Amino acid sequence: DCWVRTMACVSLVSWVPRSGVALYARLRRRQDSFSVEQNATFPDIDGEDAHCLHGITTDEDGKITGTVRLVPPGVAGHAETETSFGRVAVRRDCRGTGLGKELVTAAIDRLKTDYPDLPIRIEGQAYLAGLYQSMGFVVEGEVFDDDWGIPHQWFILP
Repeated sequence: DCWVRTMACVSLVSWVPRSGVALYARLRRRQDSFSVEQNATFPDIDGEDAHCLHGITTDEDGKITGTVRLVPPGVAGHAETETSFGRVAVRRDCRGTGLGKELVTAAIDRLKTDYPDLPIRIEGQAYLAGLYQSMGFVVEGEVFDDDWGIPHQWFILP
């Protein structure tokens, strides 16, 4: 079962883990969510992770339950005038518990602390529009297919 912790337990870490096992666990969590469950064959390992912070949550056994990638200005195709986050991946048995919202909230808090004058612009799955809007994001443009068959939308938090 999923064990949801408080927001204080979203650990923000650099991409370089202390061991190969930790790196494997991070990549596996994202692969399970995106490639396996959503059948999305996009290049998740895109060379940008080393430039980003990563939010990670774990269960009581230390297994990863969720991840989020915090993108600084000018990284992963974003302009120098905006920040972003993405790669939000929550373990299947932890969905519906609020863990995804905790990860997103932790990402927003850190990005707004580090870059208080910059907006956060994200490309999110369209079905999550209500969640993002409830957190202050504004929809930008129309829903589009991300080339992997999953409807996406741009959102911005001024």
